Amino acid sequence: MNTTPGATTRSTAAVKAWINENFIPGSVTVTPWPLLPGGTIIRDKEGGEMLVFLDMMTGKVKWMLPGEKRKRAV
Repeated sequence: MNTTPGATTRSTAAVKAWINENFIPGSVTVTPWPLLPGGTIIRDKEGGEMLVFLDMMTGKVKWMLPGEKRKRAV
């Protein structure tokens, strides 16, 4: 677990900014998923979902679809 002060806030802010840049407001629901820094599950109206988080090694927002084992860099 990362204990750096403000790390969680920065992670969450980075993920929220990415979501706002890539989705139309109101088109998805956003649910926190605290197992990863900034971890957020995004669901669309058809039931599709993805996990978005901040990769602490690279400092980049990454995402995964259900069943994927590889992270996708953004």
